[in-house]
Amino acid sequence: MRKLLVLLAAVAFVVAFTVPAVAADWAWYGHARMLTFQTDLSKEKSGLGVDDSDLGWDKSTSGRFGAKAKAGAVTGQFEAKMSDDTGLRLLYGSWNFGAGRLNVGQQYGPVNFFPSNMVYGDNSMVSYGAPYGGRVPQIELGIAGFQIALLKPNVKSIGTPSDTDTTLPKIELSYNLKLGFGSLYFFAGMNSHDDNTIVGTAETDKSVDSNVFGVGFRVPLGALYVNGNAYMSTNPGNYGLATTSAVALAEFDSGGNVQDVDSMTYALIVGYKISDMLRVEAGYGFVDGEVTSDGVTCSNEKTFYYAQLPISLAKNVYITPEIGKADFGDKKETGLADVKLGDLSYFGAKWEIRF
Repeated sequence: MRKLLVLLAAVAFVVAFTVPAVAADWAWYGHARMLTFQTDLSKEKSGLGVDDSDLGWDKSTSGRFGAKAKAGAVTGQFEAKMSDDTGLRLLYGSWNFGAGRLNVGQQYGPVNFFPSNMVYGDNSMVSYGAPYGGRVPQIELGIAGFQIALLKPNVKSIGTPSDTDTTLPKIELSYNLKLGFGSLYFFAGMNSHDDNTIVGTAETDKSVDSNVFGVGFRVPLGALYVNGNAYMSTNPGNYGLATTSAVALAEFDSGGNVQDVDSMTYALIVGYKISDMLRVEAGYGFVDGEVTSDGVTCSNEKTFYYAQLPISLAKNVYITPEIGKADFGDKKETGLADVKLGDLSYFGAKWEIRF
């Protein structure tokens, strides 16, 4: 027994001196953000039958706090949102094995690209023209600019099926190509699930497939920069892409067959650095969707534009005044009168201190 105690004491002694050498280095951070915007909605968009105007004066749901850790070849990050429903934004670990890296956990997938600094709603144009697949649990492998990820599949059913099944994870790919004049970011993804209808002992399965592919770009031209992206998608709402199109989800025809939505989306952003304290940026976005079922075509086109004047008062202290407008267009359906969906306009500012 005495020898065992001596052995355990020796092991504890070694561990005590070894752990500090391999312990992770932690770096904490936070973003405190306020959004102060006046928003005007047309009568069609307000849903009230009259125009409506409201002042928003609250913390941003994209405010955050978190930490990054590093221990040799292993790094990690966790991040929580600063809102009334505080929850997890990021939690993943990364292993650099020399030729590449392996990421495990919840993070941004390859189908995410942020060309814009738009601040209304802290949106970054992710539902107004930029591709955004969200922060999703996944296993990701990155090698020499390539990324391939197996993500938690997105299940968005058509109607109310008896059951849903998935057999494959969502698959996303990307490649970041650096060029002399800037960079190109190619991305693609596919997602699938089955909607099952059960009547007695009979079961009918319908596969709901969705996909996306496109390219983003960044072109720095001295103080001037031009960013943007364009992508096509099938059933973007079922895939899990952020979109504000009124036509984004697959639907069944009268025979119970799945009819797909085809969508085209793009964004263009131009900015100029006036000084270390002041920049100017403007952007334009376009989103559409169209589906044909039983000979009836339903479609919707939406446009968006904004202009901003970001001001850096000191290191990590920012105020960004911005104005913008979204035109939600008309919902058009064969044989029916067009339904005007209205518009939204806004002006105000985002306030941010990073620490």
